[in-house]
Amino acid sequence: MTIKLNNSIRSKLAVDNLARVIGADPELNVLFLGPHATPCINMRSKTIFLPNGDFSNDKYWKLCSGWICHEGGHNRYTEIETTVDFENEYLSKQPGFECIMPDGTASFSSKEEEKKAEIKLKRLHRSINLFEDIQMEEKTGNQFPLSKVMLAEMYSFMVSDGNMTGDGSNIVSYIEMYILNKLRVNQLGQEGVPEILNDFFALADTVLFDMKDRFDSLILEATGVNSTLMACELGLKLYEELEKLRDDLKDKEEQNRLDDSDDSDGSDDSDGSDDSDGSDDSDDSDDSEGSDGSDDSDGSDDSDGSDGSDGSDGSDGSDDSDGSDDSDGSDDSDGSDDSDGSGGSDDSDGSDDSDGSDGSDGSDGSDGSDGSVTSARTTQSFSPAQLRKAIEDLDEYLDTEAEQDNSHDFMKL
Repeated sequence: MTIKLNNSIRSKLAVDNLARVIGADPELNVLFLGPHATPCINMRSKTIFLPNGDFSNDKYWKLCSGWICHEGGHNRYTEIETTVDFENEYLSKQPGFECIMPDGTASFSSKEEEKKAEIKLKRLHRSINLFEDIQMEEKTGNQFPLSKVMLAEMYSFMVSDGNMTGDGSNIVSYIEMYILNKLRVNQLGQEGVPEILNDFFALADTVLFDMKDRFDSLILEATGVNSTLMACELGLKLYEELEKLRDDLKDKEEQNRLDDSDDSDGSDDSDGSDDSDGSDDSDDSDDSEGSDGSDDSDGSDDSDGSDGSDGSDGSDGSDDSDGSDDSDGSDDSDGSDDSDGSGGSDDSDGSDDSDGSDGSDGSDGSDGSDGSVTSARTTQSFSPAQLRKAIEDLDEYLDTEAEQDNSHDFMKL
């Protein structure tokens, strides 16, 4: 028999009670929307939004249980005031900033500067969320052992459904999900689906090339994140790393152009070899200095690149007009969309990096014994087309409000 949660009073009470216990708030409610709604929480209105489905379906119920644990964990452990203060401090350093208005919005001297700041804030907030999910899920699982199991099951379903991985075609999405999945495996001890995650992690060597180490270093630094403030600081580092990555790739593209230009110039320098007249030059000979024109172009290319779809929404990620998840992400107090996946950690395995893919430990290439691995990776580079695509992905992410696939944003402040 099909049981819709929004039509079953008994089932509705059950999910509300679960949310209130996990979220430590007797006023917290669960609202079921359309089948494609994005799971999220508005922490100011104390409402968790979930997609409606068949309560009698085991997979749907396990996903719902995990989503409720995830969103309830945000309600209990995510410090909204800390996030707001951190983001306002960031805004205050942007060009044209004037003040924070009584309603909490930032005032700028021009619409153009205001728009640029809004985009920056949206992306910063998204990066903060990535690390916040890890710290609050770890605390939730430690407080409620059963929720740890529920979160781990939800994560496995989301990996299996393709919501936590991607094909590497978008560098920003790949980087985000590379970091998020590594932290779920390494810090939360979540297994996911090892064969899927192993393949996803293996893409890093061909998607990021010799830029991989900078993100592995960030993962290593982030492992152990245990507060909202630390999540904010790590989120800012990730956002700034993406800005730096774009600058580095643009510099590399320009260097490649110059190298190509030097190559073509040097090929036609055959001056000096012409002394066929020889008649007159009884003076000594003719020196055939000529063939200089050699060009020293290095041609090296350092590549980074990656893609990653983050995968948040457990069932489809679409967000359905519920209004709860504002795609703009910049202001609205709502608080938390778990789309990142959810996690828990069935940690029965302990650290479960059995997938061996854990890039965070830096073992890739840092292990002196296999110099060949390091050498192979650092000598690879983007093709011109790959380089251009990576730059375009970063431009779109950093300079526009374009939505990312499978967004893992959890809250809009």
